[in-house]
Amino acid sequence: AGRAWRSEPTGTGDYADPTGAGDTWTAAYVVRRANGVPPEAVLGVSILKLNRAEAEAAAGSLEPKALGGLGAPEVAVTLGRDGALGVAEGQSWRSEPTGTGLYADPTGAGDTWTAAYVVHRAAGDSPEAAARAAAVHADHLYL
Repeated sequence: AGRAWRSEPTGTGDYADPTGAGDTWTAAYVVRRANGVPPEAVLGVSILKLNRAEAEAAAGSLEPKALGGLGAPEVAVTLGRDGALGVAEGQSWRSEPTGTGLYADPTGAGDTWTAAYVVHRAAGDSPEAAARAAAVHADHLYL
């Protein structure tokens, strides 16, 4: 099991909190990394899930080498209406979008995607298949 790491909010939305989805960790880690938290802070995390802005802030780009340098064995980046991409086991992957990606209220869509992705990866799906299933699940709930 992964370790939970929590720090107090700084007032800027710059805080870390486990998602509750096993070893998956959401984005606040990347903001912290940019602010001096050592890469060792991600030890024990099996999947690091970020959105586009968080990934670009943490890795400097969406290039596979940059994402792989974040320190987690698997990185998944959601791109809204543009699908998702990431790196796992030294290979990059990309999942095309399934719906419009335009939700009337997208609150919770990223959490829904993350939970579905982790469930599908735990069931043995490839990252691409898990990302597609996660997008279908989020679309079903939000569109």
